[in-house]
Amino acid sequence: SALYMNAADDTDTNGIADWWGLYYFGLTNAVAEADDDGDDLNSGDEFRMGTNPRLQDTDADGAGDRAEVVAGTSPTNGMDVFSIAPLSGDASPAAGVSWSSVTGRIYRVFCNSNLTLGWPLEHVYEATGTGSMMTYTNADHTAGALLYRVGVQTN
Repeated sequence: SALYMNAADDTDTNGIADWWGLYYFGLTNAVAEADDDGDDLNSGDEFRMGTNPRLQDTDADGAGDRAEVVAGTSPTNGMDVFSIAPLSGDASPAAGVSWSSVTGRIYRVFCNSNLTLGWPLEHVYEATGTGSMMTYTNADHTAGALLYRVGVQTN
């Protein structure tokens, strides 16, 4: 739900509509480069995306606004979340995972059988998003149950 404005809405030409600055900050000359909520999105970005510059997680879905932008999900829709799932129809949870990808993102899969040691620094798989479902299949899943994590970053 991005917001748009015409020149008359921004009398101080800071890239943020005066009404938005008044609503969130009580002033019309909000600093577009400021990050008041510490979510790594500045007020100008928050205005353009329609997110709340006072909340790190506008839609309260548990993922911060910046993390959602990176994952390609909507920071204003609590139902739009990045998630991974075991490969369907596979009896072994160690066989692999699938997720919905977004173009312009790099996905890295990490796997571990013992979280008391933490996640490994090296990923086992890397792929560029295609805009469709992606999968990682672990060809050597004889080690028993494995836990997976998928990291996302922009290209």
